[in-house]
Amino acid sequence: MVGSADSMLRVCTWNINLGVRLDEILDAVSKHRDFAGLDLFALQEASVHRGHADARTIAAALGSDYECHQVTAQTIKGRIQANAMIWNRRRVKVDRFDHLRLTGGRRLYRQQRNSVVVEGESDRMSVLAYSVHLDIFGPTHKREQLLDVMEDRHSRTPADLTIVAGDLNLYHLSRWPSWSKLIDAYEAEGFTDAARSIRWTHSARPLPIRQKLDSILVRSPSELDLRTWTVEVRGSDHIPLFADLTLR
Repeated sequence: MVGSADSMLRVCTWNINLGVRLDEILDAVSKHRDFAGLDLFALQEASVHRGHADARTIAAALGSDYECHQVTAQTIKGRIQANAMIWNRRRVKVDRFDHLRLTGGRRLYRQQRNSVVVEGESDRMSVLAYSVHLDIFGPTHKREQLLDVMEDRHSRTPADLTIVAGDLNLYHLSRWPSWSKLIDAYEAEGFTDAARSIRWTHSARPLPIRQKLDSILVRSPSELDLRTWTVEVRGSDHIPLFADLTLR
């Protein structure tokens, strides 16, 4: 049930590149004002350092009100690669957290992917949120993985606000027919890319290459106002992507 007043949720997604520069990430999270008051924080490529899950360490940097759920997708050369969701328990009451395995890729470049899921409520608004990391290669395969998430959504209680946030590796190639089918897949389910106007979220230094790989897909039966932005901070080859989602 949506509250009588406007309900706003601040969401961030960030691929933290296995936390190899975790100290810089923690510095950004603890000092940059855009992280203050964050409601949901979707992490991709989280790992474990000094015996602690990166999500737990980052949640602690955000403050005592934050909790998290991190699930390992795979281990690459001895390094854990995980997805996670962090939430502000004063603003978001999480009733259930879970994860789902996504369809595997071709044998040549097979990697195991998963998605962390939380269900809860914020300001009398029911929320279903996914932290997702799709494979790097193949628009057809990415579409299958995204449809895994869409199918999972249908198995859960319908929410006032559904969020699919993460590194979708879309490369912002919407005009290419094979990639437009992937975009058509989430639009057919009623989702909008809140970050459609964002130009880039990933840079490949020292090469002068910038790409939009990250997105925040949103769906609601109610009118939804969107404000999205990025912050250029150190810590990863990706930059954090933010969205303020307001239900009217």
